[in-house]
Order: sequence, then C-alpha cells, then structure tokens
Amino acid sequence: MDWQACQACGACVSGCPYGLRRIAGSTWTVEDAMEVVLADCIFYDESQGGVTLSGGEPLFQPDFALGLLQSAKRHGLHTAVDTCGAVPPSVVAAAAQWTDLFLYDIKTLDP
Repeated sequence: MDWQACQACGACVSGCPYGLRRIAGSTWTVEDAMEVVLADCIFYDESQGGVTLSGGEPLFQPDFALGLLQSAKRHGLHTAVDTCGAVPPSVVAAAAQWTDLFLYDIKTLDP
C-alpha cells in the first residue's frame, strides 16, 4: 500500500478483504452535539457546570466550535474553551464573545 497516496477518503475500509480497517471518527453537526449536551442539563443545573471545548485544539474547527459555543450560551450554559492558542487571533477573538472561561495551555516559553 502506498501510504503517501492516502487522501483520507475511507475507500480502504470497504475495500479491505479482511475487514481490518475502520473509520475511527464521525461527523457531527452543532445540533447533534447539543442534543448530547442538553441531555445532561440536570447536572448543569445542580453544579452550575456547562460545556468545555477541549481535546487537541478545538478552535482548529472554528465554525463548529463557534456554533457550539453560541448554541450553549443560547441555552444558558456556562462555556469554557481549553486552547493552546495555535489559531489565528481572529478565531480566539470570535470565540471570546461566547466563552465564559479560557483555559490557556502554554507548553513552553522562549524569550
């Protein structure tokens, strides 16, 4: 197999005669995610908790992240973003409008 030719299209999954390949992710809409989030509203009401976008860099998918933050705020939820800031400043500024708390992960400092 020529790994350099991979276009991440998933064609190898159905083409594998041994069934050894699978897609490890899924595609969600903001509405899909909010359905899962809102299922736990009883806990947010009790704990004053909310939604934290984290894992990898959530702002690498700015349209989804901003949509999710906006939807969460419309539902009255507290919002947090765990970021390393490796995105354009305009993305962070846009997210700031919908974010109650930023957790800024600094890996290293170099003068």
